[in-house]
Amino acid sequence: MPQQIELRNIALQAAQPLVHGVSLTLQRGRVLALVGGSGSGKSLTCAATLGILPAGVRQTAGEILADGKPVSPCALRGIKIATIMQNPRSAFNPL
Repeated sequence: MPQQIELRNIALQAAQPLVHGVSLTLQRGRVLALVGGSGSGKSLTCAATLGILPAGVRQTAGEILADGKPVSPCALRGIKIATIMQNPRSAFNPL
């Protein structure tokens, strides 16, 4: 299990740029809250970290590191990293 997960200069894009220049460090055993206005890219940043970007959205820049080494976002799932959506009761509702 990594001691540190780091995002460096992450950029996400669909038809237009959505998120650019996001960098942050997550330390094992710590809690991090992403706070910002509606549409500011909080959920997309979390999705990129977990490797669950929505269809049509792709990472165009930056890297994700675990203990200083590049890692695929999919490799981070299942190692005690999670996200709690703004409205968790409707986050997985298909309607």
